[in-house]
Amino acid sequence: FTGKGREKVVIEAFERGADGYVQKGGEIRSQFAELAQKVRAAVFSTRSARAVHEQDTRHRILFETMGQGVIYQNRDGTIIEANRKLQLLSSITRHDILNSLGGLLLFLDSIPRSDLSPVVRENLNRIEAYALTIQKQIEFTHDYQVLGLEKAIWQDLSRCFQKASDQFDTGRITVDEHLSGIEIFADPMLEKVIYNLIDNALRYGGPTLSKIFGYYRTDGEDLIWIIEDDGAGVAPEMKDQIMQRGVGCNTGFGLFLSAEILSITGMTITETGTEGEGARFEIRVPKGMFRLGTDQRTEERG
Repeated sequence: FTGKGREKVVIEAFERGADGYVQKGGEIRSQFAELAQKVRAAVFSTRSARAVHEQDTRHRILFETMGQGVIYQNRDGTIIEANRKLQLLSSITRHDILNSLGGLLLFLDSIPRSDLSPVVRENLNRIEAYALTIQKQIEFTHDYQVLGLEKAIWQDLSRCFQKASDQFDTGRITVDEHLSGIEIFADPMLEKVIYNLIDNALRYGGPTLSKIFGYYRTDGEDLIWIIEDDGAGVAPEMKDQIMQRGVGCNTGFGLFLSAEILSITGMTITETGTEGEGARFEIRVPKGMFRLGTDQRTEERG
């Protein structure tokens, strides 16, 4: 559809909707103007006046559509600009709130509590706990705001696991993985998913928790990677709820955010562990969203 071929190419293009040939990108007005010029040149050189006449109405519709395209493009630009301003406002507000919370927490930490009555000490502890909860909620708004803004990329799962686990002081608890040779096509926040799952185990695993382990297996054309622990596990009535927003003993956002991050590239997460034996989170990766290298270890955890 360049105007260089025979007129039947142009006619066929209009039959099928020439606006479908417009490429994305570039300056939209000049793109439409160039396309219009090429269409006119091709039509004027046609050998069949009758064919030109028959297409006249379609030409007029096409050019009207082009004009609407410019209008829509301008509207999209307005929306993008409004969204940019909202994101800037959110960022500034979030920064100010976190600074204020930081000052509040430092002030609370500086108060000597040994000479205080049990009631006052308990009230101060509650104030500090509420402040920490607000801090985590504000930090969640940032994570959720940037979710999906960047393109999905191929990521080494073992490296993501190591980077996430290195952020914790696990003490006596062993954190290990058999995820070598796997690449996952996912949102850049994939590491955050692993971080949340490890954090969940450390928070709720209880006194029996001694290890957190990541590994994988194949299931037909899908890949399933798993993070499990040997802690307290999840009650049966909670299994279908823990991925929902606001469910949980803390802020209730971590697992919800994890499920949202995974869903961007078609992954799903379910909890399949046994209460009293440990939590087990299985992430199913559909065909085409993972790559296996030469170092494949698909054995179940021993």
